[in-house]
Amino acid sequence: MSNTSNYENNNPLTEVALALAMAFFSIMILSIYSLSNASLNNKKQISITETSFEKNKNKDNRITIYFYQNSFYDEFFKKIENISTIKKNKFLLFISTDITVEKLFSIKSLTKSKDVKISKMSENIKDKLKLEVQKER
Repeated sequence: MSNTSNYENNNPLTEVALALAMAFFSIMILSIYSLSNASLNNKKQISITETSFEKNKNKDNRITIYFYQNSFYDEFFKKIENISTIKKNKFLLFISTDITVEKLFSIKSLTKSKDVKISKMSENIKDKLKLEVQKER
């Protein structure tokens, strides 16, 4: 009798089958983990619409506010010192596309008690704000 058992068979197909089984198991665990965390992440989502440009800003009587270089500006490009002092509760907030997610959440927390819609700022408005900021300095 030989001293090798049946489990020490070095068949290449067995090795491939074991590798595929481990890969499938890993993908299954990752998908279960991501699906279980999906419901927790729904509360932290902020929607940014690309179709709400300046032409649509007066649709539902919202105040237009621009966020540029860590400051808020009104529709006439005048700096707003404190956003919480504005009486009206409906805002249309335009932000630039190069803003970080952390900054976006901090802005959202500042306007927590307000009804805020966030949209992407057009390059035209961004250029006008840049000129206005340079004038102030």
